[in-house]
Amino acid sequence: MKCDECNLDMKWFDDFPDACGCCGTFYYKCPQCGAVKTKNYG
Repeated sequence: MKCDECNLDMKWFDDFPDACGCCGTFYYKCPQCGAVKTKNYG
């Protein structure tokens, strides 16, 4: 997944405050600007 602002590869992370293993959401964060994207799965 790429950041819309920086066009860099976003890093997957699982320490987001609302992250929940049961609700099927991946969180990605841009290492440069800190933008966050979510991606649902399941």
